Amino acid sequence: MGMHVTLLAAQRRKQILDEVRTHGAVRIADLARRLGVSEMTIHRDLDRLAAEGLVRKVFGGAVAVESLAVQPHCTICGTLPEKRLDFTVHTRDGTRAVACCPHCGLLLVRRLGAQVQSAVTFDFVTRQPVNARAAVYVVESTATPCCAPSLLAFARREDAVRFQAGFGGRLATFQQAVEWLEAMGLASGKGE
Repeated sequence: MGMHVTLLAAQRRKQILDEVRTHGAVRIADLARRLGVSEMTIHRDLDRLAAEGLVRKVFGGAVAVESLAVQPHCTICGTLPEKRLDFTVHTRDGTRAVACCPHCGLLLVRRLGAQVQSAVTFDFVTRQPVNARAAVYVVESTATPCCAPSLLAFARREDAVRFQAGFGGRLATFQQAVEWLEAMGLASGKGE
C-alpha cells in the first residue's frame, strides 16, 4: 500500500506542477477540491515542490518560480520586482517574463500580444495570486508603491472599492486598464 500511496502522491505533485506551469499560480483550496484530497495534503505537496525549487509558496497557494539568474529585473522599467507586487507573464512558447508591478505588467502583456498564454499578479491587499485578466484594477490612486502612474490589482471588486475610497483613483477591468495606459501614451513606447 505504501508504494501505491507514494505513486499517487508523485502523480498528484506532477499534476500540481503542470497547473502551476500552465496558469502561473494555483490556490490550495481549488487544488484540494479538484484532486479530491485535503488542503493539508496539498500544503505538504507544495512544501515538497518548493523544497525542490519547482514552485514558490505564497499565502493560500503557490506560483511559478522565476529564475532570478535569467531575468532579475522588470522587463519594462528595469526595477528589481518586489514579491508582493510582481507580475508574471507566461508565453505560448513556455518562457516567462517578469514585471515589477501591474503597471509594467499590463504594458508587457500589451507588448507581447498574442504570445501571452497567461498572466499572474498579486492582490494588493491579500497578497494572494490572481489571474491578471480577472483582476479589478485601481488606476491613478494616491498610493504609488512602484511605478507611476499607479495601477494596482485586486482579486475582489469589494476590496478595490474600499481601497479606492481611501486612496482615490478609478476602478478598471483588465481591458479598461490597458486602454487607460494607451490613452496615457504609455503603451506606445513613450514613458516605458
